[in-house]
Amino acid sequence: MISRASRIEQGLCAALVLLLAACSGGGGSSPSDPGLTVSPASVSFTAAQRTIPPAQDIQITISRADAAFIGVGSPPSVTPPEWLDQSPSRLNGAGNNWTFTLAVLSTSLAPGTYTTTVRIEIADTNQNILAFRDVQVSYTIQLAGISAAPPSLTFSQPEGGSAPAAQTVALSELGNASYAWNAATLYSYESGWLNVNGASQASGPSLPSSISVSIPTPLRLGTYSAGVRITGNGNVTDIPVSYVVRKALLPSPNSLSYTIGNTPLPADMTKQVSVDAFPGVTWTAASSATWLSITPASGGSGESLSASLVQAEVDAKNNGRYTATITLTPSVGSVEIMPVTLTVARTQLNYVAPYIAVANTQNEVVIRGDNLDQVTITDVKFGTAAAPSFNRVSSTEIRAIHPNLAPGTYGVRLETNLGVARSLANDLVAVAAPTYAAATIAYPNATAKQPLDIIYDAERQALLVGVAYPTPGSSGEIFRYPFTGSAWATTPASVSVTSFRDLALSLDGKQLIAVSDFAVQQIDATALTTGPVTPTLVFELVFKGVAIANDGNAVLSTIFPRSLRSTSSLWLYSVRDPKVTLGGSLVQGTPGSSADGSLVILSQASPDPTPSYDGQYDSGRGLFSFIPSPIPGMPLTWPSTPIRPKLDRKATRLVLNGYIVIKNSDYSHQSFLPTVAPGNSAAVALSPDGTRAYQYVSGTLLRTFDVSSPDQGVSEIGAGTVLPSDPGANPVMTVSPDGGTLFIAGANAVVVVPAP
Repeated sequence: MISRASRIEQGLCAALVLLLAACSGGGGSSPSDPGLTVSPASVSFTAAQRTIPPAQDIQITISRADAAFIGVGSPPSVTPPEWLDQSPSRLNGAGNNWTFTLAVLSTSLAPGTYTTTVRIEIADTNQNILAFRDVQVSYTIQLAGISAAPPSLTFSQPEGGSAPAAQTVALSELGNASYAWNAATLYSYESGWLNVNGASQASGPSLPSSISVSIPTPLRLGTYSAGVRITGNGNVTDIPVSYVVRKALLPSPNSLSYTIGNTPLPADMTKQVSVDAFPGVTWTAASSATWLSITPASGGSGESLSASLVQAEVDAKNNGRYTATITLTPSVGSVEIMPVTLTVARTQLNYVAPYIAVANTQNEVVIRGDNLDQVTITDVKFGTAAAPSFNRVSSTEIRAIHPNLAPGTYGVRLETNLGVARSLANDLVAVAAPTYAAATIAYPNATAKQPLDIIYDAERQALLVGVAYPTPGSSGEIFRYPFTGSAWATTPASVSVTSFRDLALSLDGKQLIAVSDFAVQQIDATALTTGPVTPTLVFELVFKGVAIANDGNAVLSTIFPRSLRSTSSLWLYSVRDPKVTLGGSLVQGTPGSSADGSLVILSQASPDPTPSYDGQYDSGRGLFSFIPSPIPGMPLTWPSTPIRPKLDRKATRLVLNGYIVIKNSDYSHQSFLPTVAPGNSAAVALSPDGTRAYQYVSGTLLRTFDVSSPDQGVSEIGAGTVLPSDPGANPVMTVSPDGGTLFIAGANAVVVVPAP
C-alpha cells in the first residue's frame, strides 16, 4: 500500500511539506525512470486582476510495485511561489491513482505572467527516489476594469464660434466581462458645461458600450477642466476632459519692431508673422501706416503674413520712433491689433549752434546729430565751403570751424564714406557786424512793468523784449523793435502772453519760446504769431525760466507757488516736437545758456546766508547735475529772483548773481565784479569771446571789466560808460554776436550802446 504521509514526511525539507527526498539525493532516479506518469504535463491559469482562477487537477498514475511513498513539491532549484497552494490537503487518492489539485491563492500581483515548476516523486520504503515528473505551471494576470477609448478628450473652439462637435468614447471591460455601468460628470470649477449622452450622467446595462460627450453651450475665453467617471462592478475609470476656448487668431510674434540704420539688410525690412488661425477661421489684415506693407491681405488657418517696410517711405523719414498697427480681423471672434514700432537710427545732422556767424570771420560752431560714429566723416561744409577743421567729439557732436563767409545763408553738409548724411540742421546765417549808435527806445505804454529778458535777433536786426505787468507771473507782452536802417522802430509790434514768466529764442532763430505759469508757447520771432501750446504735466508747479540747449531742448525751471522754499522740478521742452519731460530738481532755478547751447547754468535762490549749489545741464550728454562746488557769494533776499547766469559763446566764462565770475570748469576758483547788494538787481553780460564782462546796476553808468586772464584776476577797464538814459529797475542785458553792441532793457526804456 502506497502512503502519502508519516514516513514520507521524514525525508522532506522542513520548508516544503510534500517534497520527497528533494533535499538529498535518494538513489539516482531520473524523469525517464518507468513507473510514474502525470497528466497534464503543464498547467496554465488565466484570470483578471484581483480574481482567483478555478483550480486545476493533475492526474498521477503509479505502476511500480516497489513504490511506497508519493510527494508533491518544487525542484531544489525552484523557490515555491507564494501565489500557488501546495498544501498536503491538495493530494488525494489511493493505490496507483492519485490527484493533485493546483490552486492559485489570493494575490495582489501586478498584471503579467508568472511561472513555476511542480515536481511529483515516488519513493520506496527506504525513501529512495524511484521516479519524478515535473509539471510546468504558468499564471497570467490580466488587467481588470473598464477601458475607455480614447482615454481622454480635448475640445477646442474659437472665441465667438459654435460649440465643438460631440465626441464618442467606447467602453469595454479589460477582462471581457460584462456588467452594468454608470457615467457622471465631475468638475474642478466652472460646472455645468459638459454633457454625457445629453445629460449630466448616463448608465447602461452591460459592456461593451459607448457614450457621447458634448458641450451644449460655448463658454468665454479660457481653459476648462472636467472629467467623466465610469463605474461598474467595483471598477472606476476617469476620462479627463479639457475644453479650450481660444482666440480665433493667435499671431506670433504679437508685436513687431524694426530698426533701420545706415545700411539695412533685406532681413531688416521684412518680418514674418504666424497668424495661427483656428481651423476653419479666415482673416483679413490691414496696416495703419503707409510705410508698412502687408501681404497677403487675407488668409485662413495655417497661413502666415509678411510685414514689409516700404523702402521709399522709410528713406524719406528722419531719425525717430514711428508707430503703426496691423489689424487682423477674423471671420469669427475678436479683432487682433498688433503694435508695430519703427526706429530710424541713421547718421543724421540735427542742429548747428550758434546759428549766427559773423561774416568774414572764422569761429567754432557745435553741430549736433545722431550716430555720427557709424560713418567715416570726410568733410564738413557750409554751403560749398569746407570747414578749415573739425573734430567729432562724440556720436552726437561735432565741433567745426566755419570758414570766412560772406553775408548769407549756408546749409550745413556732412560728407561721409556713405555719401552725404541726412540733415535736419538749421542753416548757418552769416551777418555783417552791425554798427549801432547809442540810443534810447521807449516802450509803447507807461504801464508799470518788469523786463523778463531782451533778445537781439541778429539775422533780422531786431530787438525782442519780454515784459510782465507788473511782475513775473502777471500778464505781459513781447515787443519787437526792428532796425529800419538808420534807427530803431518807435512803434513795436507786440503779442500778449498771460501769466508771463520768461522767453528765449530757438536754435534756428525762427521761434520764440514763451513761458507762462502753466504752459510753454511757440511764437513766430518775426510775425509774432502764436504757435503750439504745451501745458505743464504737474499743475502744482509753475514754470519759471527758460534757456536753450543745443540738443534741441529748452531747459525749463519751475517753482511751487505755495511753498517757495521747496525743491521743484526741472523740465526739458522739445522745440521740434513740442512736449515736456522731467529732467531734474532744484530750488527756484533761473537758467542761462551759452550762445553755442553747450551748457545751461541754473542759479538757485537760496533762503539761507550760506553758499548754495547751482545746477547745470550738459547738452552734449543730455544730463543735469549740480555744480560740484558750492559758490560763495552774497545771499539773496528771500524770496527773490536771482540774476540770470551769463555765459560767453563757448561757455568758457560764467557770471553768477551779477558779480561772481567763474573761469574754470570745476567752479572751484571765483573772481568778483563789484558786489551786488542783497535785494538789488543788476544786468550783466559777457563778450562772445569771454574776455570782457559788463555790469549795470542802476543810473546811467555801465562798467566794463577785463576777465581774460585765466587766473582769478579781474580788472576794470576805464571809469565806465555813460548810457544815453537810465533803463530803470530790474534791468536785463544782452550783447550782439560780434560783441560790438550792448542792449539793456529796464522798467523805463530800452537802451542801445556800443560795447566799450
